[in-house]
Amino acid sequence: MVTTWGLIALLSIIAILATRRLALRPTRVQAIVELLVTTIADQIRETMRAEPARFLPLIGTLLIFLSAANLISLLPGLEPPTAHIKTAAALAAIVFVAVHYSERMA
Repeated sequence: MVTTWGLIALLSIIAILATRRLALRPTRVQAIVELLVTTIADQIRETMRAEPARFLPLIGTLLIFLSAANLISLLPGLEPPTAHIKTAAALAAIVFVAVHYSERMA
């Protein structure tokens, strides 16, 4: 649980720092963020055959969190949050509620 909250805090800080000075002439960090967002949007477009704007925040956040959660196990002494069923159940509940909420709003 501590690893999950630490990871959430770390990803939040990285997101705030990476997006606080966006410009028309992107910096290296902004270019990396734009590449990540564009790649996720392209994957959504190719897989779902739909415009990604509606799905990008949820799917992008899940992808980044799950990737970081699995990669954190490479650090000695840290167990990945995804090793516990509680994390999978919480993410499944979030997706379940988000899907039904977005269908109601559409």
